[in-house]
Amino acid sequence: MCLAAVMAAAVIVRIPAGQLSGFAEEQRAVYTSQEGLPYLTDPDSYYHIRIAENDLKYGTLSENRAEDGTLWDTQSNYPAGRSAEYQKGIVYAAEAVWKIAGLFGEADLYTAAFWLPSVMAALAALAAFLLGYRISGTAGGFTAGILVSCASAFVARVLPGRYDTDMFSAVMDVLLILFLTEALRARGIRSRVLAAAGFALTAVAYSWCWSVYAFMFSVLTAAGGAVFLIVRTFVIHTDRGKEKRAHFFRRRPDIQAWLLCAGLMAVLLLFANGLSFFRQFLHRVFWAGSMTESGTLPNLLASVTELNRPVGIPSDPAEWFVAYVPGKTLSILNGIGGAAVVILCVGGILILLLRVLKVAPEETAAAEGTSEEYAAAKSSAETPEYGKTVSLLYLCVLGTWLVGGMYASQQGIRFVQHLAVPAGILAGSCVGSAALGIAAVRKGPEIIKILCILLLCAAAAAIPVAGAVQICRLNRPSASDALEEGMEWIREIAEDPDAVIASWWDFGYYYEYASGHPAFWDGGSQNGMRAILIAKALTSRNITLSGRILQMLASYGNRPAEELSELLGEKTAFDALWETLLMDRMEAEECLEEKYGISRKESAELAGMLHPEQKKEIYLVISGDMLYKLGWIEYYADWDFSGNGRKPVATVYSVTPDGSADINTETEEARAFFEDRAKETIWRLFFGSDGEDVFIPAFETSDGISQLKVWEVK
Repeated sequence: MCLAAVMAAAVIVRIPAGQLSGFAEEQRAVYTSQEGLPYLTDPDSYYHIRIAENDLKYGTLSENRAEDGTLWDTQSNYPAGRSAEYQKGIVYAAEAVWKIAGLFGEADLYTAAFWLPSVMAALAALAAFLLGYRISGTAGGFTAGILVSCASAFVARVLPGRYDTDMFSAVMDVLLILFLTEALRARGIRSRVLAAAGFALTAVAYSWCWSVYAFMFSVLTAAGGAVFLIVRTFVIHTDRGKEKRAHFFRRRPDIQAWLLCAGLMAVLLLFANGLSFFRQFLHRVFWAGSMTESGTLPNLLASVTELNRPVGIPSDPAEWFVAYVPGKTLSILNGIGGAAVVILCVGGILILLLRVLKVAPEETAAAEGTSEEYAAAKSSAETPEYGKTVSLLYLCVLGTWLVGGMYASQQGIRFVQHLAVPAGILAGSCVGSAALGIAAVRKGPEIIKILCILLLCAAAAAIPVAGAVQICRLNRPSASDALEEGMEWIREIAEDPDAVIASWWDFGYYYEYASGHPAFWDGGSQNGMRAILIAKALTSRNITLSGRILQMLASYGNRPAEELSELLGEKTAFDALWETLLMDRMEAEECLEEKYGISRKESAELAGMLHPEQKKEIYLVISGDMLYKLGWIEYYADWDFSGNGRKPVATVYSVTPDGSADINTETEEARAFFEDRAKETIWRLFFGSDGEDVFIPAFETSDGISQLKVWEVK
């Protein structure tokens, strides 16, 4: 009953995201796709839908292959494309849910993918319940399941419509911890082997769902087991005699279990993923920089909110005891459930620590007997040494995870959910221990005890559940009818199958999926060189330069900029690029040879790429959402190649429909700011109609929420 309630709660709190309950009826209609469900929450989800459809249609994630046989995605990073090799776990999971749902009625892949995160949340609640139950009983399992599955950092990334690889993180994290601890405390060989196999297979499944990061958390879990063995062997283990040491390994099934877990994991991961997987892991481990650091060329990940380092504790004390603050980026404290969860987590650690420090008056057979006697001693719940050992096990494994989660959370907001796992389990164990204490009271009616336990569990879960519901109510889909109408228009009007879409990268995956055409840029082609090129095309004050950048990209991609960089260095290369793109072909060739000292042959080749003879069919798509990112677009367009450029403080600007400043108390500085911005290509095209015969207005639509304009590039 409790297990079913925990799993149901994990799903129920997420239902508002699937129903758009936080929006008015007319807004819900705009955010609802042709499939009858809301548009997907994250644009990356559309890439996963596309490769899932490819797998059903072609049997592989892409119908195209490179010369070396690698699966190749020709819709992304046009015209070069990029590798389509990807973790298949997310595809297989959606297909499995789709086929199971088909047994009970009509279903489609989109619907299965839309609701799949709720299934993963229910499984995370199940695994957390089992682990919490093992530590401190039913109340501990119930609370742990709720706290883990409803942690704000987890809910924000795992809710209906967010068909992304992050939905596997919490359930895999808890399963790794569960299987390892079960292996280390197993009573018999069979149980030990089954638990070790479960641990290794979970690590493999994780690697198929979340790339090399999965191995990091698998290793972290194994490290927790190693800490347990070290502490138990050198701190609390009492064997000192030579004769006893000779039988040490045979009498320590926990060491055997850990070696079995680690060995099976390494072998199966090697078999399933090859050596390249381990090389990627070592690269991540020894790579000194963070994911968002920049070098000579910009790092687009710096503009991704979920990869920015989160605030640890909100500055406003009133926000400490809530799990979600609308309109604000999640802090670490809010992400794991608020200060109440932290207090309970500390309580869980202290309770386990007190159990470990509690010394039995005499040694039991577990401390000095044979392996059979050791197992027999463990079979008794009253054995003091066994209780101490098990408490030490959970303290070491969850403590290691807690430290690892704290470190991981510093790498970006998306990783806070990994900290929420041990925090939720430890907090649940604290509640479970308190519930056991209440149940052990000899006096008083049983109904009063039960009510007290229920109130205790409800109080611990109330804040995270309220935060989860609020997140799901306010969840906004990534697309709306305006974007879909624009992509349908391109699908119908484009004459060339390779007609390419130019825009900022955020909606690239959606544009590729909805239009059936390639895009210059999306979430998987986050290249620093392309960031500069697209940003310059959008913000240049010379529309001719904007158009020529896009035509060069359509024919040769980054190649001209890359070759110039090899010859001149990045900064000089882009100066030469902007200069020669505004010349005709012959002038560009002469300029490259005479001013920049490039050989005649190379200058001729470069000039040919800068000014392609054959014009490609290009559609520039500008949405109102892009205006909110203008600070970042200008940041990349004005890149100084030092890697130390100042990041934009604010990227949202208040404007009227005609593009002028909408500020109550306008200052000369504010007016000058907007007047200067009005000269940029993106501003001129979105708020006006002057494309100077370079950009021809082709399509325009608005759905009351989003406005979209499509321009054909000549």
